[in-house]
Amino acid sequence: MTFDFDKIIERRNTYSAKYDMTSQGKLADTIPLWVADMDFASPPCVLDAISGRVRHGVFGYFIPDARYIKTLQNWFSQHYDWEPDGSALIRTHGVVSTIYVSVTAFTEPGDSVIIQQPVYYPFVSAVTQTGRRLVVNQLVKNEDNHYLIDFDDFEKKIITENVKAFILCNPHNPVGAFGRVRSLRKWAISVQSMVLLSYLMKYTRILSMTGTSTWFSLDWAQNIVISPSRAPRRLRRLI
Repeated sequence: MTFDFDKIIERRNTYSAKYDMTSQGKLADTIPLWVADMDFASPPCVLDAISGRVRHGVFGYFIPDARYIKTLQNWFSQHYDWEPDGSALIRTHGVVSTIYVSVTAFTEPGDSVIIQQPVYYPFVSAVTQTGRRLVVNQLVKNEDNHYLIDFDDFEKKIITENVKAFILCNPHNPVGAFGRVRSLRKWAISVQSMVLLSYLMKYTRILSMTGTSTWFSLDWAQNIVISPSRAPRRLRRLI
């Protein structure tokens, strides 16, 4: 099946957050690159499946069946070399709500939660708006304009700030850096006394082509909550 990626589809005045939020303000002539929202049409198989469900006419509460669980397991097995127990799969409304729920579930008000900035902004609000204390391990830009992890600062703050959870974005949004196995191992050793909330951007399957790995296939990874999501626009480098 071939797809036409050159067809321009007008999205203005379609309640599009990407376009209509700018067109209603002073930035109507701005190219909206601020959100991970592609302008390609969905593939026919997806449109057909949705249309068939719409034609049924009744939209009640949804429960996942065995095919739903098996489809997810097959996806993880194929792309991540990991087949999760079906009982470990929890449906949520999206990655942002999952961040908030995870922070609330695994920490208490007043607890310290560490993140690595610059990072996707809900990582900050999920900490501050739930009454937790934000601790920042600032990524360091080198002479090649690549962001690196300051592990010395990271490990120091875990102890001095009594950190209870670490929210990791891998690949990192927005800098696009990917954690190699050695970095994942170092993270895991550092955070073994707390909860790691790991939010994986969509192209984590690239890991299998770059000689790296994911949390899924590491037998020493413990206390990890994983929420697969979308990818940063550009995957720049490996950490």
